[in-house]
Amino acid sequence: MATGVKVFNGRTKESVMSNENGRYTIPVKKDDILIFSKEGLQDFGLKVTDKITQNALMKRD
Repeated sequence: MATGVKVFNGRTKESVMSNENGRYTIPVKKDDILIFSKEGLQDFGLKVTDKITQNALMKRD
């Protein structure tokens, strides 16, 4: 993930930004939807599952 990506939890309405390594921490529950956004890239939605790690692949606009 890129630096400075906004990660938004649709259930809690909380958002965080990814760090210089593309990492972030945000509270979630199973089935929450995370929305990843950054200027110049298409928004990407990801449903939280039981997996510990999930990847978000964002495409250029």
